[in-house]
Amino acid sequence: MSVVSNKIRTFEEVENAIRNNRPILLGYTAPDQIRLFNEIVLRINKNYKPELVSYKAVPQMLQDLGGGVIDISLVPIAVTRPLIDAKKITLLAHDNDI
Repeated sequence: MSVVSNKIRTFEEVENAIRNNRPILLGYTAPDQIRLFNEIVLRINKNYKPELVSYKAVPQMLQDLGGGVIDISLVPIAVTRPLIDAKKITLLAHDNDI
């Protein structure tokens, strides 16, 4: 699983937003994405609640992510690699990092 964004440039920015209760729009297609993000959140600020945006399919979510409609998403690295390589989105962390 990878944490990717168009607007946020480092994982430290994600941590600071959570710590300071700044809104993050989390795009997701499956409950496991929310669960994983909540595991990250619990380590930083137990009271933080991200703003959730549900998608039926990953391509639409990635399009919105690349366009800046949502702030962040957690998706398999294989799916996001072409967008990362094209510098449309930024890889903030990989599941080995978080």
